[in-house]
Order: sequence, then structure tokens, then C-alpha cells
Amino acid sequence: MDGPALVDAMRRVARGELFVQNRSSDMREDPSEVARGLTESKNRIPVILSVDENSAILYKRYKVLQGAGYGVLSATDGEQAMSMFEAYPVDLVLLDYAMPCPDGEIVAHKIKRCKQNVPVIAVSASRVPEATLACADCVVTKKQDPVFLLKKIGQLLDL
Repeated sequence: MDGPALVDAMRRVARGELFVQNRSSDMREDPSEVARGLTESKNRIPVILSVDENSAILYKRYKVLQGAGYGVLSATDGEQAMSMFEAYPVDLVLLDYAMPCPDGEIVAHKIKRCKQNVPVIAVSASRVPEATLACADCVVTKKQDPVFLLKKIGQLLDL
């Protein structure tokens, strides 16, 4: 798949228009529903919004999340993150706590005000007291193993 086609596919995943199908029996029987791309909601790929001002970290996180089967949206600041959060069906947010203007705590509050049921994982280079982040569902450090992060994501998404 070339670059533009991949970008289009990721946008369709984020909008919930593109689904994973394991077997043809997972599809609804009505051909009109199949033609419109509707499947059981359990087949929709969970979409994670990853937010960090460091593009190298975003890329590494993208590769880990994509490799684990998630759809990934990336943002480099709080304003871009909020725009994407409002535009796409995001299932979970990985949010850098120490982002500059607006910081991660402010973005977390805005996300929870907008959609309270979407889990937010605060990510930081150093340890952050959980009491500081009333709107984060959990806190992980950037130094922790990617497997630990994937376990936390699975727990929060009930996978």
C-alpha cells in the first residue's frame, strides 16, 4: 500500500468506516449493510490518540501501537490533539503530561469534559503523582517497557 492509500485507510479506521474482518461469518447477512461497510462493533479497530511534542517518541509509540493492532492518530500539541479528538472516534488517549502550552493536565480536563468515558493515560518522563491528574485514568513513565503500556491500554479498553 503506498503512502496516500495508507493515509486514507488510517483516516477511514479513525472515522470507524474501515473494520477488521476475521471471517466472512462476522459480517451481517444483509448485502446492503455489507456494502455500506457496517459490521458488529466488536470488529472495529480501537483508535488511540497519541500526544507528545517529541516526534521521535510519537513515531516509536506509533510503531508499537500499530504492531499491537491499534489504529493510531498522532498529535504534537494540545490544540492539535483536541481537534483530532473532536473529529475522530478515539477510544483512548496517550497524553504527554509535560507538554508545553496547553499542558497535559489541561488537555486531560478538556477531554474528560468532552467525553468522560474515554480513558486517558498520562505519560511522563518522570514520575507524576496520580493525585495531580484527577482526569487521568492512570500514569505511566516514558521509561517503562512498551509491554507494560500495552497491558494498561488493554485493561482500560477491556480487551
